[in-house]
Amino acid sequence: MPTIAIVGADPAALAAALEAATVRPCCPPEPSGGVGLVLGAASPDDQDPDTRFGASCGMPLLREAAMRSPTYLHDLLVATLFTEGLDAEMDLWALGFSAMWVQGADLGSLARTFHLDLATRTPCHLSEILDHNIDDGSTWVAEVNGWIGVVPAHGHGEFLCSVTEGGRQALGLRMDITGNAYFEYARDGRMVVSFDPLSPDDWRRSGDDPHALDRLMDGLRFEISDDDVRDNPVEDPESISSALALIGRVTETDIATDWFLARHSRIRPAS
Repeated sequence: MPTIAIVGADPAALAAALEAATVRPCCPPEPSGGVGLVLGAASPDDQDPDTRFGASCGMPLLREAAMRSPTYLHDLLVATLFTEGLDAEMDLWALGFSAMWVQGADLGSLARTFHLDLATRTPCHLSEILDHNIDDGSTWVAEVNGWIGVVPAHGHGEFLCSVTEGGRQALGLRMDITGNAYFEYARDGRMVVSFDPLSPDDWRRSGDDPHALDRLMDGLRFEISDDDVRDNPVEDPESISSALALIGRVTETDIATDWFLARHSRIRPAS
């Protein structure tokens, strides 16, 4: 399996290199029976990605190739956000990184929720948002596969739940300067799953169904205390990469090429 150098590399070059190294297998057969985990869905087309991975054959498998290098998505996010002019000690925790992905809401309603002025919407890559956010408070907003991503999306679990009222669902990932991290999945106004990506063991999970996303975690590594990882410890960047890969599986999108590297929009706050 090829090894790809990541730290200090250009984000677009990283994606191109990984795509070139990625094998595109034939689609596996559709499940022949049973009911998969349903994430607030009403039809088979909305069933969880674990039962529908075959639908994306022919596209770069960056969802799972993120685990080709265990820290790939974390490193790509850092390389995308932080320019050479920023403090070398800056990381996602010091930044207070936060992001939210929402399904079932239109951009107009989310703009009101986040107090954004749609008249200021301008094309923007994620790599440009820090400068604009510092200059004028702009928020990066992206739309992919029926989901809307927002960075930064400052807010705790109660805010995430409020965004999902009325049959919506949302995912949140945030970090703080004290070294904490939070992964949250809410649906229809209620928290379904909440855990610390750095150690999502039972005692730190909460929500109406703390194990609702377990079937989508296959192959991802979070734990730092289990016996099976003592000889190969899970460091924080790998845990964050796993959380981002999990978000890709739930949204059925490619976190790297659909979100981090694609051009979307920035929107300034409403006056």
